[in-house]
Amino acid sequence: MMNRLPSPMKEGLRSLIVLTIWEVWRERNNRVFMKECRQVQKIMESIYDVANSWAHAGNKGLQLILPGRATSSLM
Repeated sequence: MMNRLPSPMKEGLRSLIVLTIWEVWRERNNRVFMKECRQVQKIMESIYDVANSWAHAGNKGLQLILPGRATSSLM
């Protein structure tokens, strides 16, 4: 399915996948070592917030795939 996406969108999707894996790993570490547990909604919010930060910092792929971030000139 990713083969059909334009290259910048692929990069954005890859960034989002890496970010999601990173947040899941952080949550796993918090649960194992700190005995702390966040709700799934909080984890999703964290992923979205960091993805928005990355997009704001210049990640063009994430700018394309995040809701409300794409511009008409890029589509």
